[in-house]
Amino acid sequence: MTELNKRPENTKPTTVPQRTIKLGKQWKKVSAGPHPNDSKGVNDTIMNKYYRILQLIKEQYLKLGTIYFERDYKDDGSDPFALHSFICDKLSFYLECDLLGVMQIYYDFNDFAFEAEVRKLLSIPINTGKCLHKPKQPNLPAFFQGVQNHQDKQYIKTL
Repeated sequence: MTELNKRPENTKPTTVPQRTIKLGKQWKKVSAGPHPNDSKGVNDTIMNKYYRILQLIKEQYLKLGTIYFERDYKDDGSDPFALHSFICDKLSFYLECDLLGVMQIYYDFNDFAFEAEVRKLLSIPINTGKCLHKPKQPNLPAFFQGVQNHQDKQYIKTL
């Protein structure tokens, strides 16, 4: 009687090729709709707000000589969700578009003199995306030190 689970001799096990899933940039997948509250319009508004606040932070709130990390991920294929990252020892500012196409701003502060002003600028109506405080671990200065040690030096700049 032949064993059912026994493989015939001189045969190799078949291997299934691994499939890789490439998500692509999420912010590019959000399409405009006919309704004025469409996701693309909301995302464009949040993205513009992020860049305006960042410009204000760099021009008015940070001291000259501040070392910072800044990287634009909008067309960078390394992360399908990231759009932009700005980190220094006083604040972290990060823009992403999640898997559902919702634009999100993450921020963190460390002894930043203008924290209240920036928090006020970050207030976003509840139905138009997310703006979340996301503390860096173990703390922002240590996180920034790690960023400086590990990221490509072309993204480390000085005001």
